[in-house]
Parts: sequence; C-alpha cells; structure tokens
Amino acid sequence: MTDPRMTGPLLRIRGLAVRYSSGPAVLGGLDLDVQAGECLALVGESGCGKTTLARAILGLLPRHAAVTGTIELLGNDISHASARSRRSLLGQHLGYVAQDPYAACDPIRTVRHHIEEAWRAHGAAAPPGVIEQRMSGLGIGAAPTRLRDHPHQWSGGMLQRASISAATAHDPELVLADEPTSALDAELADGVLHAVRRAAAACCSSATTFAWSRTTRTVSPSCGTAASSRPARPAPSPRRRSTSTPASSSPRPTASGPPRGRPTTPITHPPRPRSSPSTGCR
Repeated sequence: MTDPRMTGPLLRIRGLAVRYSSGPAVLGGLDLDVQAGECLALVGESGCGKTTLARAILGLLPRHAAVTGTIELLGNDISHASARSRRSLLGQHLGYVAQDPYAACDPIRTVRHHIEEAWRAHGAAAPPGVIEQRMSGLGIGAAPTRLRDHPHQWSGGMLQRASISAATAHDPELVLADEPTSALDAELADGVLHAVRRAAAACCSSATTFAWSRTTRTVSPSCGTAASSRPARPAPSPRRRSTSTPASSSPRPTASGPPRGRPTTPITHPPRPRSSPSTGCR
C-alpha cells in the first residue's frame, strides 16, 4: 500500500455508479474525497445510497450489481481488486462498522470471540488485556465478565461498541461506519464517535441531523446523483415542550377550520421502485 502519510485524500471516489439489475441507479456519478484526520458524515433519507456506497468501497455488493467508476484507497485503485486483495486491506487499513451489530456477530460465539476475529483474520492473537481495556474505555462495565456473554445477552448499543472496538483494533487509516450510533443515547454516542476519530479518519452515514454537531464535514448524496458538501454545524437545541395535562395536547376544533394540530396537507405516496422521477430520491 502507498504510504498513509501521503498528501492526497485517504479515499478518492470518482464517477461511482451502482445499479441493481434493471432498476434505476442507486448511485449515479458520485464524486467524494475523505481527507486524513476528518470525520465525514453521509446524511440523507433511507434509500439515497449510503449503505450502497459503503458496500461498494468494501467490495460487498451482490453479483447482479453493475458498478462503474473508480475507488482509490491510499492512492491505490481498488475498484476491481480481488477478494484476497480487499481482505488484506480490511482491519489493517480499512475498518468497517455494520449497521446491525447482531447480524455482524455469530450468535453461537461469545462477544470476545467476535472481537478477537479482528486479530485472527490476520493470523495473530489479541495481546493479553487489550480487549478488556478497549471495551472498558467504551463504557462497558465488568468487561472481563461480560465478554464471556453471547450477543443476545447484550443490548444493541453495547454490541455496537464491541463492533467498533473490533473495527479499530489495528488503528486503520479509515473507518467506514453505517449509522454507528443509531442504538446509542447522545452521551454514549459522543464517546463512541470520539473513540472512532481518535483511531482513524471516519466516514459515517446517518439518516438524522445527529452528525452535524459531531463531524468535521457533512455530505448529502443527493439521492445518489451528486455529493453536496458543507462544513459541520452545531445541531439545534431541542425546544422544551409543555406536557402539563393530556387535554392540553389534544387538537380542538376552531370556528374557521379543522382542529388545530391535525395535518391539513394531503398524504402522498413514494414513487414506484422502477420509475425514475425527475426530482427527488431515486
């Protein structure tokens, strides 16, 4: 691999297009750079191509997916890399945190076994005490005991932290995280993102505005056609709402129109999957 101290971007994507079978393009001509030391958030609604982008970088798209464009990691084109070549990158240079931590774990193995796989995949063993130390740093109490549990004995948030620990075990230059904090409350999410950023540059996806105040830059895939980038900004503070009595929150009829609090706009339906609207999400 090229020296990770290179001056160019860690990840460089040009003209990436992904289409499943005969359907419309999920990604269509996407350009994206991720620089060393930044935490970039992909923000957008469900279906705009965030997970597809991560799988394209990892080489995990299904066989029927048609992919064009170039993907460069540390200056090397991995667009058409073999499975063995990509496997050598995972963990060492590129970490991945899946959206569903339960699906990422073997249900009949312990949580410790799941984290140790980060070392076994490269023919090594985890140094004594390292896993316990890493999990304690991510807020898991009594880590030596809890690591003997199976995945179903942990909450989604706890298991997501185990996945993050495994993804950053070898201090890769870049970590891809698919909604890594979706199962965490705000306080824990701050700590988890801090741990990811301390280990590597990060590219995280999010369907909410959560990422605005916790990343250096946000990018919207714009429904898979082009990436609009902007600096991160603080998320707006939630407004305090009164909940004095149940009756006070109930809609009441008025003389001039329908009850206050009820929607007055018609409910619309999403386009059919095989249609290609001129605007909006594909």
